[in-house]
Amino acid sequence: GVFGVYQGASNHEELHNLMKATVMICRLKKDVLSQLPVKRRQQIYTDSAEAKIPAVLEYLGTVIEKVKFGSQVSHPSPLIGCKFLIFAHHQPMLDAIHEFLRKKKVGCIRIDGGTPAASRQQLVTDFQEKVYQGSCELCWTPGDLIQAEDRAHRIGQVSSVNIYYLLANDTVDDIIWDVVQF
Repeated sequence: GVFGVYQGASNHEELHNLMKATVMICRLKKDVLSQLPVKRRQQIYTDSAEAKIPAVLEYLGTVIEKVKFGSQVSHPSPLIGCKFLIFAHHQPMLDAIHEFLRKKKVGCIRIDGGTPAASRQQLVTDFQEKVYQGSCELCWTPGDLIQAEDRAHRIGQVSSVNIYYLLANDTVDDIIWDVVQF
């Protein structure tokens, strides 16, 4: 064969174990594909996002109430007159947030993968007046999160920037957050 001819071994089991422990034979996937079990992909993150929607909307409702009524309480809210960014990744989450903000009559701008390139600059300019809803939920890549944070924390920003990650306990968020922190 390719690796030579081996004949006359007296202890096949010992030879097998020795070769197995010290030699690695690389094969192309296309050559062994018929020997592999079926590969299955399942979409779970979307289900996870849909399960989080009620909690996210409840939190946003609290934030919106602080913005609207903060001046009427004895300790004015630091959110009065603020703008905020909402980053999400999954379409059901983006849709739910956008619809929620519209029902609450909160002016918002939505930019996601479906936004035509020709419209993006005007929407970014409009951000100066309204709330921005972007596309970038908690992901495995710390660089993506840093980029999202830097969209708010940038040159010309005069107020402090608070960043809140809404994580659901006992979900994939626990794993992703640990990876991102590392």
